[in-house]
Amino acid sequence: MPNKDDKMIMVVRRGLLLPDGAFEGFRPASEINYESRILGNFEYQRRGNMEADPSFKQPIPYTMLVNPEKKTVYVYRRADGHDEEKLAKKMSWGIGGHIEKRDENEEDNEDNPIHAAATRELSEETSIRGRIYEMRPLGYVNTETEKDDGVHRVHFGILYVAETDAVIAIPTNPKKTGRMEEIASLDEIMSNPDLNVEEWSRIALQPLKEYFSAI
Repeated sequence: MPNKDDKMIMVVRRGLLLPDGAFEGFRPASEINYESRILGNFEYQRRGNMEADPSFKQPIPYTMLVNPEKKTVYVYRRADGHDEEKLAKKMSWGIGGHIEKRDENEEDNEDNPIHAAATRELSEETSIRGRIYEMRPLGYVNTETEKDDGVHRVHFGILYVAETDAVIAIPTNPKKTGRMEEIASLDEIMSNPDLNVEEWSRIALQPLKEYFSAI
């Protein structure tokens, strides 16, 4: 298996993605279409080089698996000793990952490697008892703080909901545990001092609530 640092991942020059400067937090897809800006300006670079180069942003599809009828969302916790040390033991309701060169070659990518990467990550991280029948873009997540050794500064989240009629989503990865939770319980998870919620999931909670309120 190739070293993750040697993988070729999608990146966009910061000045092309954010010509008017970076925003902090969340921007809705109804306000601006960063996805089309990414698709019009991306290139592939070695991941190891990009992790320490803030002149590029790495687009990350960040997908929340939801059951619209039951108003539930898939919530999972990474085990201690997770491959990504900075994510170990953290809880999340978003499934994210880099867009790789191989995603361009997926048969169902619809000429959109971002969607192909999101679908691949869902299939790699979960085993879904049911079907995903629609993916909806909610907006974009960006943080420029120096948390986690500045890792947020080089990443740019594309926030989706993947609608499913599944009741349970079981992780195929033994380093995670997960379950479907009612949207109302996410506030309790956020406020529990014993639970460490991933930063992007914290940011995504309000857009997720608004999505459920609108359906």
